[in-house]
Amino acid sequence: KFGGWDEEENATFHLIMEQYATYQPMKRALYMDRLRKQFLRKSRAEIVSHEKWYFSKLHYQNRKNAYLRSWTMNREELILRSQVLSEEALKSKELKQLKEETIEKRRKCVINYIKRYRVSL
Repeated sequence: KFGGWDEEENATFHLIMEQYATYQPMKRALYMDRLRKQFLRKSRAEIVSHEKWYFSKLHYQNRKNAYLRSWTMNREELILRSQVLSEEALKSKELKQLKEETIEKRRKCVINYIKRYRVSL
């Protein structure tokens, strides 16, 4: 869970790593020196091993977050598309119904006209 280190050591490691900006020159040398001073009982190999674990965990978390963002965007897009299609279908149904009602009214008018004026077709 913490790359083989205890929770407190890992939290300290994480804090130290966050203090160095990604664009900072000689970043690795600076944070490695700081980590060696902070963790006197850890060997350089243990610190390097934890560093590798830390970066692989960051990479995994970044990929996971990217996938979740992508999924969320795709889901929202799909929901919007379904809403638009549903609205279009409803409008189409309403127009069809209105057309059928208009045709029925006209048919009734013609029938009434024929009955009233006894017109033969």
